[in-house]
Amino acid sequence: MKKSQKLSLISVSVIIFWLVSIYFFKWDILEIINATFLSGLIGLLIGGICLIVSSGFVSLFISGFKKISIGLMSKSNAMERIDLKMKNDTFVQDFKHRIKHWILRVVLLFSTVSICISILVLVYYYS
Repeated sequence: MKKSQKLSLISVSVIIFWLVSIYFFKWDILEIINATFLSGLIGLLIGGICLIVSSGFVSLFISGFKKISIGLMSKSNAMERIDLKMKNDTFVQDFKHRIKHWILRVVLLFSTVSICISILVLVYYYS
């Protein structure tokens, strides 16, 4: 499946999710605007935090906390060998990288579509 088809499928899924939510909860138009905008805003916040963490901006803090935790609770040699194997395993690292980017893409697309729905319903409400 092409990348544009996947994005279209996710966008249509988000629209269907909101239509089902509107029918199930029986929201009026202002509740629709508020719910879609707030969920889009929260999704963008989560996506932004994930993007900042994955970019390595806070890696210094994370490595410092790991050193502190190692000093407080020591690991066994077997556990350290397993951690080293997991760090050097290219399949696991590639899998984690692909999953992280897929989740980030879905969260950001969900929030973008939700905010667009909110703006469209807001324009309809005031026209």
